[in-house]
This record gives sequence, C-alpha cells and structure tokens, in this order.
Amino acid sequence: MSQHLSKLLSPYQLGSITLQNRIVMAPMTRSRAIGNVPNQLM
Repeated sequence: MSQHLSKLLSPYQLGSITLQNRIVMAPMTRSRAIGNVPNQLM
C-alpha cells in the first residue's frame, strides 16, 4: 500500500472524536429541506 493511501485509511483525531479513516462525506439533502423533512426537491 502506498504511503498516501496508508495515511488516508488511518485513524484521525478530530477534537474529542476519533474517525476510523480520513474519508468523509457531507450530508446532501436535509440541509436544503424545510424543517429537515425531505420534499419534492429531493
């Protein structure tokens, strides 16, 4: 495994939270919804 991939898949300390790896995905829908309820836009 390359050094870059090894670092990507290693744990990461974010404040008091430990992430299992450095791959994250932001939420994509509810932030656009009124009252956090999916609607016809989604």
